[in-house]
Amino acid sequence: MFDKLKQLKDLKEQAKQLEQNLAEEKVIVKSADGQVSLEMDGNQQLVSVEINPDLLAPEQKETLQADLKEAHDLGIKKIKTVIARKMYSSGMNLPGM
Repeated sequence: MFDKLKQLKDLKEQAKQLEQNLAEEKVIVKSADGQVSLEMDGNQQLVSVEINPDLLAPEQKETLQADLKEAHDLGIKKIKTVIARKMYSSGMNLPGM
């Protein structure tokens, strides 16, 4: 019994370490036309949004970038919830999920 608890604790610590390591990873992707670029970390979090200033008026740029980031972050949170529900319903009941 105690071995199982230790294994679960070790697994949780490994998962936390992996999450920290992934947070340090970064990718930058651009739209096909190169007008929009996103930077994301390994935990699927949006770090930054860059929009070609020619696409919009200067006073709209920061609002649009913030709105894109907010919508993206909300989408990631929702999909993580869906994934967790599906994992739980399929019997993959992992600690902390």
